[in-house]
Amino acid sequence: MRIVDLTDYSVLVSARGPSEGTCVVWFGEDKVLTGWADGALRIYAAADGAPMGQIPKCHRGRVTCIAVGQEFIFTGGDDGAMRVWSAHNLEFVAQYSEHGKALTALLVDRYIPSLRLFSPPRRF
Repeated sequence: MRIVDLTDYSVLVSARGPSEGTCVVWFGEDKVLTGWADGALRIYAAADGAPMGQIPKCHRGRVTCIAVGQEFIFTGGDDGAMRVWSAHNLEFVAQYSEHGKALTALLVDRYIPSLRLFSPPRRF
């Protein structure tokens, strides 16, 4: 994981995990959420890349997307599941397994509290 200054493209912060990073999203003012090929969600400090927490078995297979709402963190995975976690203590809240394939994106509607899920279309 790298945080880059876009004015001169210098690397401000970098951090490594035990597997391949798959997705990243800014969380609050000082944290970065990262998804990994080993199925984990890891949190790093934006200032120095220090580990701040993790959910080791967030998904079976890769974490493919992350979205952040006011109260919740949403993750999608290769397992076709979307999982909901408390943004305050990282506790599991709910799971939706409506997709047969990996989720490719999650979108939180900031105006009307709802969530959009995206995955490749099913072929019949």
